[in-house]
Amino acid sequence: MKRLLLIVLLLIAPALQTARANSVDDASGKIAASLQKQYAGPGSQDIAIGDFVTVNIPRSTFGGYFTEALGEALKSKPSTTIIDQQKVDGVLRKREFSFNTEFDYKVLNDISYDIFQSAQETPTSYCFGQIKESGDDIKISVKMVDAITGATIAAASVTFPSDETTDRLLGRPIRVRKPLVPDTVVVVKERVVEKYIEKPVEKPAAPQANAGWIGFRIQGFMLSLKKCYFSGNDIVYEFAATNENDLTKTLAVDRAQVVDQEGNIVRCHQMSVGSQRESTYFRADLLSNVPVKVTFTFSGLSPKLTTMKALQITAQGQEFLLRDVPIEKE
Repeated sequence: MKRLLLIVLLLIAPALQTARANSVDDASGKIAASLQKQYAGPGSQDIAIGDFVTVNIPRSTFGGYFTEALGEALKSKPSTTIIDQQKVDGVLRKREFSFNTEFDYKVLNDISYDIFQSAQETPTSYCFGQIKESGDDIKISVKMVDAITGATIAAASVTFPSDETTDRLLGRPIRVRKPLVPDTVVVVKERVVEKYIEKPVEKPAAPQANAGWIGFRIQGFMLSLKKCYFSGNDIVYEFAATNENDLTKTLAVDRAQVVDQEGNIVRCHQMSVGSQRESTYFRADLLSNVPVKVTFTFSGLSPKLTTMKALQITAQGQEFLLRDVPIEKE
């Protein structure tokens, strides 16, 4: 009997391995790797996974399956802990709360407290997102936010063709799909390269900076310097800030200061994002790929300056320098 059982296990083992390795698991692995790369650091992460809203998809087991798969993939990083999913789901249901609606990030402190009471663990960050069907493709987008400030730590998405696995998770009849058939054959140096009709959707390449571009990129944001000019007795740096991520993401600037040609250091006394004016720091949620005007204003500098030696900006927890920027007169 034991020998027969061993033979049966040996026969079905390959099938079990195939069942585990599917398109959704592969997508969760890619997203987890991208998130881990973005929040890489010496500290640990205690992650609570929130809800995944479905777009153009009927309510199904897809969200629950992906939540579990993402949690398993994120746990591959030694410093990462995934808080008990049933406890997290229970807290969110009790509060009738969804991450995929507009909410005051201050409520995260209350949710974290409830999760601690239930699971005896306090989240340092939350993951949530959406699952969208478009034609024959499935797109999964994930956002990770800080549990205290609500600032976006990381974001990632992946698009892949629907298949038998997604049909099952969506509760649909299994569709018969055509096998990949070569569309064209190209010969390069007597080596045949086949191009297939079905292929993954490629993300458009990020815009390339031209030779005169001045600015910096950080965590999916691009800040392009438009001009530096005198406004009365003040000097203003004007940027165009663009969120190049797929989801709305928070841009956080904590400090800005300049150093003039004589070595004087002057702190920024006013920042603005669009029409919103702030004092010495700001947090702003930027829509995906919509440029927003950002300015930094400095006072008490010589009106004779023609070039600023350095501008130092602390954004997303990192420091950046722009050197020898010319100053335009009014």
